[in-house]
Amino acid sequence: MKYHITRQDVTLLLTNKCGNQCKHCIPQSGPRLLGEMKTKNIIASLRTIRNVFHVPSIAISGGEPFLHVDFAIIYAEARRHFKLTLFSSGQGFKQYAEL
Repeated sequence: MKYHITRQDVTLLLTNKCGNQCKHCIPQSGPRLLGEMKTKNIIASLRTIRNVFHVPSIAISGGEPFLHVDFAIIYAEARRHFKLTLFSSGQGFKQYAEL
């Protein structure tokens, strides 16, 4: 079966975790949710998105993506294969300023 994609990107919500609790937040982020995807599954999903759907770009968001414990690993893998857009309030950014 061939897939027909009309979008040119995929949005990946890494975590629900966020300390800002903004009223306009679409996913209504707050605490980390039980059962959030493990890093190895996120990496596998990135490979599936690349190999099956062939989209050129990924948007990484959350919650607050910098608060994901393995953000640097996921970011590096996504960057290898996609153009990236990052949606963030900057919470937790300081530890990743060199990426």
